[in-house]
Amino acid sequence: IYNLNLDFFQNNKDRIVHHYMFYSQTHPKTVKFPVTEFEFLTEDRLVQHIQFGDIQLVANYGSISYQFKDYEILGKSILFIDENGKPSYFDPENF
Repeated sequence: IYNLNLDFFQNNKDRIVHHYMFYSQTHPKTVKFPVTEFEFLTEDRLVQHIQFGDIQLVANYGSISYQFKDYEILGKSILFIDENGKPSYFDPENF
């Protein structure tokens, strides 16, 4: 969620477009299902797993990588696994 004015948008356009490109692909899929599972994967709660039917997201809010099954999730990034098992990654800072 952004509080936009023209100056903010012009200064953050690339970041906003980067976020939009990821979330416009994931939200239409996840909104169709209830949350079927949620868990903290680390004791400090910085890595979180959420599942919507067959769709999974793992958010790594920490600064170090985390291994989830066969996937390495870099710090400060998200792993999205779609209903067909296809993974994609989102790094909010690299755009």
